[in-house]
Amino acid sequence: MSVPEDYQNEKKLRQVFGDSVRRIWITSNCKELEKKVSKRDKLAYKLESAETKYIRLANSTGLKVLKRGDIGSEEACLECGKHTPSWSSTIRRPTHRVGLLGIFGKKVDSIRWLRAELAKINEEVKTLQHKHKTGDAKYLSATFVEFQTQNDAQIALQTLSHHQPQHMTPRFIGISPKEVVWSALNLSWWQRVVRKFLIKGGIAVLIVFWSIPAAIVGAISNISYLTEILPFLSFINELPDVITGIIAGLLPSAALVLLMSLVPIICRCKTLLY
Repeated sequence: MSVPEDYQNEKKLRQVFGDSVRRIWITSNCKELEKKVSKRDKLAYKLESAETKYIRLANSTGLKVLKRGDIGSEEACLECGKHTPSWSSTIRRPTHRVGLLGIFGKKVDSIRWLRAELAKINEEVKTLQHKHKTGDAKYLSATFVEFQTQNDAQIALQTLSHHQPQHMTPRFIGISPKEVVWSALNLSWWQRVVRKFLIKGGIAVLIVFWSIPAAIVGAISNISYLTEILPFLSFINELPDVITGIIAGLLPSAALVLLMSLVPIICRCKTLLY
């Protein structure tokens, strides 16, 4: 990570790491491509849903025609084998409006419109993919390097690759694609330093102030002390012993477990920022 701009080319990286390099992938900014792919997937799911709905409706209508006996069994078989049987005109094709919130705008045939949109966005995705493959896209400050052997990778990991501090670092080895936080690949060295101090400061503040809700939860277990401080809660003393026992025994434990379960969630969210 933190690869300088003048190092963001394969020739320069091969000079740095030597002949042991097998392949190099310089990451590029894929935000626009990701949006297009996400939109394409949504259109594909909508098209699949519309066609499935239409097929099920056509099948149901065809079965009703056969049951009513509107046409003979032999003719019905011939009709079913056709692409456009005579009763197909009675089936209502799925439609929707193209416009704001799907309420205003022109009413279109969903299947035909989605197929046309899907074909259009497929071409856009192919064009953007070609740009990334040919190196026309904007590069990010992270690079993946594959070496001939594990020994070569270990040597490269432990070798100083740049004369300026915080450049060409941090470096990781043996990382699978699922473990990569792709949104953090373009973080510069100073952004990581700032985020590191902010996260550590946030966790320190969290440790100090987490004692406040923990103390409140602990105070619930001492009902007599709590009712003395807060007179409007004196009605708790008049409740049956079973309910009082649940409030004093079970409720604080459950609240404390819930409170503590939030700690790893908050820490994970902070870690993802780094």
